[in-house]
Amino acid sequence: MIFDIFYPKICSDSVFDVDYNRLLSAGIKLIAFDVDNTLAPFNIAYPPDNIVRLIQKLKTMFHVCLISNNKGDRVHKFNEKLGLFVIADAKKPKTDALCHALRRFNVQSQEAALIGDQLFTDMCCANLSGATSVLVKPIVKIEEPWVMLKRPFEKLVFLGYIWKRKKGADSKN
Repeated sequence: MIFDIFYPKICSDSVFDVDYNRLLSAGIKLIAFDVDNTLAPFNIAYPPDNIVRLIQKLKTMFHVCLISNNKGDRVHKFNEKLGLFVIADAKKPKTDALCHALRRFNVQSQEAALIGDQLFTDMCCANLSGATSVLVKPIVKIEEPWVMLKRPFEKLVFLGYIWKRKKGADSKN
């Protein structure tokens, strides 16, 4: 189906609910995070302590990086406490930034996961590149104006995803 490119492979409530051990067991070696509304609201300059702790833990299991469509100054400031490889102004859903991270860490696309909160940017980028797409719920409802414009359309596409999964589950019974 045409909308499959936007559908996540995995859904979680937040970055804290992702089953990272399952990803590790599946051969994932690189976790790429979106920043805004995935790790923190877009208007928070530095990551909260619980995000810092999560990233420190994940760095013992995976290569970890940030891939954000936001500007470099915002993303680099956010990264000061994390110390990760960063790609800002990524232009997702284009795959160039994710492919750059794959080369940087010498991993294949099927060994990477992109975790984000948007279907049209994060999930599409991951799926186009062959990485595992992991959708998390946005942290807050207040967002930058251009993101708020996309959300109603994302909700419609997500309803198709839910319907497709339900239909697939019903056909197995």
